[in-house]
Amino acid sequence: MGGYSISIDVDDAKAQAFLSKMKIRSADMIPVFRHAKEELKKANVLNFTTGGLPSGGWPAREDDYAWPILRKSGRLFDSLATLSGPPNIITPKFAEFGTSVNYAKFHESGTTEMAHREVVFEPRGFAKDVADAAADHIVRGALFS
Repeated sequence: MGGYSISIDVDDAKAQAFLSKMKIRSADMIPVFRHAKEELKKANVLNFTTGGLPSGGWPAREDDYAWPILRKSGRLFDSLATLSGPPNIITPKFAEFGTSVNYAKFHESGTTEMAHREVVFEPRGFAKDVADAAADHIVRGALFS
């Protein structure tokens, strides 16, 4: 009696090459972090130009100064609109974004003389956007945002 059999050969060379490229790309997330930085810069500008609407809204001032809220010298706005200088760091596996303007902390937490106005914040949908960008970068080698 003769038998029948089915033989299957698997050539995984292409799959292994694809996975190897993904591993290499996952070791350098700089393109993803640069994308994140650009998105944060846009969010920061929008936050300042709309009185903090993206971060929940800023309380109005009780005085009649001629400049917009949090824009007297422009220093804090400029630091967050450009995200340049410390503490802004991008390395292959780490990124940090913020401001080194020393009075930002008083605006963030408020004081007895100053209302709390959130200036450093994570925009709505930011984590998902960065996760999607990371997946695009690792799998495709390009960002599709």
